[in-house]
Amino acid sequence: MRQLNINTLKKHNQEYFQKGNKEFYGDISYTFLEHNNQKYLLTHTYGWSDMFGQPKKDFYTVKSVNNDLKISSESEIFENNPFA
Repeated sequence: MRQLNINTLKKHNQEYFQKGNKEFYGDISYTFLEHNNQKYLLTHTYGWSDMFGQPKKDFYTVKSVNNDLKISSESEIFENNPFA
């Protein structure tokens, strides 16, 4: 597994990374990774975990990234970093 330059991904997905989205969605950090010749966006986030009076809880989402550097709309959710 290797970490890739997140700025390259941001350049190709400006709407996804537009100002305000990180705060709106409760995202903590983004990591662009390649594992077994597949690229992924790993997002450490709070999401909307504190809705309806629930305590704020962090989790991770993983989205695949295609060869054109477009981020998939589908994601998998994990309680812990699946790449750790």
